[in-house]
Amino acid sequence: MASAACCAAGPPVACDYTPKGTISKIGDVDTYFVGSGPKALVVVYDIFGFSPQLKQVCDMFAAAGFNVAMPDFCKGNPWPLENFPPKDRSELGAWFGTTGKWETSIRPTFIPAVAHMKEHRGAEVVGVTGFCWGGMIAMKAASLDPDAEGGVKAGGTVHPAMLSAELAQDVKVPVLIMPSGEDPDHLPVKEVLDKKPFGDKCQYRRFDDMHHGFCAARGDWANAVQATRAAEAIDAFVKFYTANL
Repeated sequence: MASAACCAAGPPVACDYTPKGTISKIGDVDTYFVGSGPKALVVVYDIFGFSPQLKQVCDMFAAAGFNVAMPDFCKGNPWPLENFPPKDRSELGAWFGTTGKWETSIRPTFIPAVAHMKEHRGAEVVGVTGFCWGGMIAMKAASLDPDAEGGVKAGGTVHPAMLSAELAQDVKVPVLIMPSGEDPDHLPVKEVLDKKPFGDKCQYRRFDDMHHGFCAARGDWANAVQATRAAEAIDAFVKFYTANL
């Protein structure tokens, strides 16, 4: 089910940006690649798929020294821009239960992406970053065995959707959680993570003056305040992954 903040935030914002990376395949999945090095990030976009904003985020991660892959998890079937916010939320719920479902759709793409980064792009350790719906997916990925195929060593999300204490129960690695002012209180999630052996490595920051989606496809970075907050979120990600990967 879509979160209220997700639907209330409105449609994506046009962004004039020329990406620095390239798109090639992991198996049959188009993937945006940028950067190099031993520390890799697999980026999970929001429901709108590839956007100039998130390609720019990937480029910023790469400029900070990370080896980045953003697969097309929706395989060319993101939620259509012209149908957001949806008049009938049940349609979006059906999308989450099919195209956007971790177990049957996203996980079979995510695990090969992690393996690809290690086998073909020189990564020694991999983390995951997710935006909006992708934040929930990032927490699912952070719940995999970190030492198994497809496992990650750290996870992070900004303005996550569908985050819950129940979801946090299974998390196995340190995570960074950065809700917007429109997102639910993250303290129930923090209470769960605080009890884990790595709880002191988890980090949290609220962007109370920002709307849900400000760091992804809904981000209007021509707005100086939004651009500043997005840069602050990226900086927090970079510091967190530098310390935990």
